[in-house]
Formats: sequence, C-alpha cells, structure tokens
Amino acid sequence: MEAWIPLIQQLIWPLFIILLILFNRGRFEQLVDSVIKGRAVEIGGLIKIGEGLQNTEIKTVGSGDFSMEAVEGDGMMIEKGGGHELEQLQRKLASGEITKINNMLIRTDKLYVPEMLLKYISSLGIKYVIFENGQKYDGWISASAFSGQLLSMNPRAGLYYNDLKAQIHGISTSAVQDTAKTSVVLELMKKDKADDVAVLKGEKFRYVVSKQDILTTVISKVLLEESEK
Repeated sequence: MEAWIPLIQQLIWPLFIILLILFNRGRFEQLVDSVIKGRAVEIGGLIKIGEGLQNTEIKTVGSGDFSMEAVEGDGMMIEKGGGHELEQLQRKLASGEITKINNMLIRTDKLYVPEMLLKYISSLGIKYVIFENGQKYDGWISASAFSGQLLSMNPRAGLYYNDLKAQIHGISTSAVQDTAKTSVVLELMKKDKADDVAVLKGEKFRYVVSKQDILTTVISKVLLEESEK
C-alpha cells in the first residue's frame, strides 16, 4: 500500500485544486489578480505559488503532443475529411488506438459541408475548431458555438474557407506564444475577459489553454516540489 501513496497523492491534489477553483470562483479571481500583480500567494499557509506562475512557461501546461503534425495523444488535431476518414477515426477511438481528439482544423484548401462538419464534431467529441489561413493560425471557436451556427446553414451546401468563416461569429484571434509565462497569459485572459486562449509556436497553433488548466498544473507542480523537499 505504501508504494501507492505517492501516486494517490498526485491524483488527489489536482482533483482537490479543480474542486477548489470550481466552488470558490471569487477566491480564484483574487488569486489570478494577485499573481498578475506579482504578489506571493499562499494556499493553506503551506505553499507559495506566485513565483511558480511568474516563472512557468505556458508550454508546460497540458500533456501530450499538441503539434499540428500529431496523429495521436491527448491533444490530437484532425483535418476534416470525408465519410471514410470519419469512420477510421471512430474505429481508432473505439479501439483505444487514440484517446481523444480535441481540435478540428479548418483550412483554406478544402471544401466544407455543414452536415459533415456536424458529424465530425458530434461523433468525435471535438472541443475546439481551429482556423488556419495559408499555413498560419487564423482564430479558434468552441465546437459547441460553431455547431450551433452550422445548424442555420444549408446542411449540404459546399463552402470554401472564406465563405464558411464569414458566416461564423465569435471566432477568437487572441493568442500567446508557447514561451509566454503563465502569469502573462492570465493577465491577457483578464484583459480580454476570457477563460481560454490559444497557444502558438511561431504562427502554428498548438492547443487551447484555460485558467483552470494553468492553476491546476502550476499548483500541482509546486505541491510536488514542496513534498520532495
């Protein structure tokens, strides 16, 4: 049993932090404000996370390969294909060959049909739709907001990139580089009144990160470092 204690601790702390954030929204916002202003922050009188958030790069938040070239992993991204490609992805998810697909890429060199886009999102559990114009990041929107707007379009109409994007409202173009410090990312989120932001490497999209992702990752990291002292 003793051998399992470190693993149990690693699982419990992140869960505790997430619950703390969810049920103490006001305190969470105070925590973000303190970090942005550079003040040290203590949790339960045990640890300080101000320095952790000031020094941690956003690329450390999240797991798996989030690059555009990824074909598997926690942050897998897909390009919307046809029915055959959709069936292949469904089989891979069912077999466990891939775990989950968070992002769907919309590019300028393809023709898109609303009906097929909805099938991809609903059957694969897509969270974010990413727009790429000429190999460059061009914005993102939540899959739920994207789907809601697709429902008002002709389901079988063929739409190229510019025509599709022009009909979608609420696309966010805000982004940070993966070398940005987490405190800087939190400050941008506060300024934009947003809970999520896209992370780029150069002009390429990597993943979408949330406030909860940042706090959970950094606090867990600091807790583990404290326990090892």
